[in-house]
Amino acid sequence: MTSSLFRQVSRIHSKNNRINHEFDYHVSQLGDARWTEKACSSPDERNVSTVPNAQLTVHIPNSSDNGTNLIQTITASGDVWLTSDRFVFVAAPESQSTSLGLFALVSQVISSAPANETSGTKLETLSLPWLSVLSTSFAQPYFGANYLAMDVRPAEGGGLVLGTKVEVRLTDRGMFEFINMVEGIRNKAIERAREARLGEPLPIYNQPQPSVAPPTDDLPPGYTA
Repeated sequence: MTSSLFRQVSRIHSKNNRINHEFDYHVSQLGDARWTEKACSSPDERNVSTVPNAQLTVHIPNSSDNGTNLIQTITASGDVWLTSDRFVFVAAPESQSTSLGLFALVSQVISSAPANETSGTKLETLSLPWLSVLSTSFAQPYFGANYLAMDVRPAEGGGLVLGTKVEVRLTDRGMFEFINMVEGIRNKAIERAREARLGEPLPIYNQPQPSVAPPTDDLPPGYTA
C-alpha cells in the first residue's frame, strides 16, 4: 500500500550557517509497517540521554469545511533520544501506532466524528529541534499518568499547523526528573542560538575597584589625608 508522508522541515541557520536542523514528521497509512530514524543532525550534535518505553501523542488541529474545529490525535510507543539539538522519537517496530480519529469540539462537548481515511494513520518518527519547541509544561491530570506537554512551531508548507501539541508519557522513569532534563537541554540550545546570532558573547562584567585616597604629597595645601 502506498504510504502517505507529511514532511515537516524547519531549518534554522546560525550566523555562520553551521546549524542545519530538520523537523521531520512522518505518517504512513494502514498497511505500511516501516519505521526509520532520519539522520539529519549537525556535526556538533551529541546525544545527552536515551529514554526507552515512552508513549508519544501528537494532537494536530484541522479545520473542516463547515468551520468546526477538529483535532486529529495520533499515538505510538517507542524510544526517545534527547540530544543537544533536538528531541527525537522513533516508534518501536512492534508498536501499533494508531490514530484516535477526528474529534469535533463543540461547547466543550467531545463527540467522535467519522474518520474513514485517517483511522489507519501511523506515527513512525518525530524529530523536534529545540528551537521549534515553543513551550514545555508538566501536566498533572486528575485521571491518568503525568506527562510532558510541548507546543510545537510548524514550518511553512510542512503539513502541520500552528497549535500542534505533543505529549510524552513514560513507564520506566520519573516524569518530573525527565521534564527538568528536557527544559535544561532546551534552554542551553536556545542560549547557543542566541549567542550565534549575536556573535561572541559579551565580556564578563567586573565590579569597579574601590577608590583609593591619593598620596598626601598630591593633596592641595592645607589638606591632610
